[in-house]
Amino acid sequence: MAIIEGGAFEGARKSIGNVTIRQVNGRTIISAKVSRNNSKTGKQVARRDSFTMLAKLGRFLKPVINIGFEQLKNGSKANNFSKLNTDLGNYLSEHKVKDPYPHPARILYEALTDKAFIGQVVAARGNINCKSEFVIGADGQINGLLSLSRNFMAGDTLTVALILLATFQRKETESIELATYTLGSPDIAALEHPRQFVVGKNNWPGLNTEALRYFPGEITGAVMAAIVTNNADRSTAAFTVSAIVR
Repeated sequence: MAIIEGGAFEGARKSIGNVTIRQVNGRTIISAKVSRNNSKTGKQVARRDSFTMLAKLGRFLKPVINIGFEQLKNGSKANNFSKLNTDLGNYLSEHKVKDPYPHPARILYEALTDKAFIGQVVAARGNINCKSEFVIGADGQINGLLSLSRNFMAGDTLTVALILLATFQRKETESIELATYTLGSPDIAALEHPRQFVVGKNNWPGLNTEALRYFPGEITGAVMAAIVTNNADRSTAAFTVSAIVR
């Protein structure tokens, strides 16, 4: 593949023999035509299936990805998500999920609860680190701990992503919700540790599992992530499985 900045091919977009000429972001790209891959070996099929499942998961997680990732120079935020989650891609190509057409949330949950999965699923990438642990109480209230690699500051926006799996009328369903809270000076003054924020009904009363009201069936799994952002920083964060108190 050749990339030409401007030049005689400016504005061209056509095929000549086995060569395709197109423009992307103001650059002229000349590349060989890609033939359809119909390989049928087990590994090749599994690899293609893993790409499909990772793309499916990326579409489901779009609200999280839009907050957690930068736009690539020559790609989307979803491309950035896939690029940084090779651990998950490799896992999906080597291990079949139980359902051949799973919900995206099921793909994520099965990977995170499988001891064979080595690595993490990145929910955000930035220049600070945020580690989070959550428990969902029997009353639907979320309790947790956010640990940051720098001190929390007034103006930091906390975004918590909650992904639920539930069984209703013998069918599995899923939901994804985002809750945000911006810290003020009183929140910072109330911190027992400058790098830790305790999540609970006393300091974030609106953070509860609204999805529990829509899922009268049994909640079978929960995955969460917390992202911290402000004008200067974005945290790196990973999805984790949350305990559920019955």
